Amino acid sequence: MSKAEDLKLLSLLEANGVTLSGIEKSGVLGKTEKGGVLSLIADPGTPGLINGAGLLALALAAGLVFAVPDDSAGALTAQVLGGAVLGGAGVAAFAGASFLEELQR
Repeated sequence: MSKAEDLKLLSLLEANGVTLSGIEKSGVLGKTEKGGVLSLIADPGTPGLINGAGLLALALAAGLVFAVPDDSAGALTAQVLGGAVLGGAGVAAFAGASFLEELQR
């Protein structure tokens, strides 16, 4: 990211109540740096990977609905709950990838 992009990101975070001093005091920055999260967030390929995970989750949701028979209440419950969880994960992945892509601009 360029300096102009860094400043834009910092301004956006500060406008939403997130300050660097607050992050530094909490110790979150050091932990995320040690865990490699910051480099993952800065990687321009990460939103694409997250979108791929979202597509996989949606495909698994559809597969679950088609693979599990509708012959009992338990199976139908498994379809509904599994489809809802996997579908929600897919939608959340798309939203997260879009947000991260905006942050990287």
